[in-house]
Amino acid sequence: MEATDPQEKAKLLARLTAEPGLCRTCLHLRLLATPRSVFVRCGLADTDPAFPKYPPLPVEACGGWSPHPLAPSPATPPVLPGRGGT
Repeated sequence: MEATDPQEKAKLLARLTAEPGLCRTCLHLRLLATPRSVFVRCGLADTDPAFPKYPPLPVEACGGWSPHPLAPSPATPPVLPGRGGT
């Protein structure tokens, strides 16, 4: 199941066992849940193979990061040269 509701996303983010890093505030964040696990997926991977579908967490730099309008701003500038999450 993919979470689309902001409240559901917040609940799923709280269930993550690893800090998602920049993905937490990214417009392209997709959260997939099973009864036992929550997975962070990059929505950009659907159209651009340079982005990993399931990036290793935490993502500290990403050329595709776009701020989600409802997310708080990260403390440091997130977009560094290059593409794909690292």
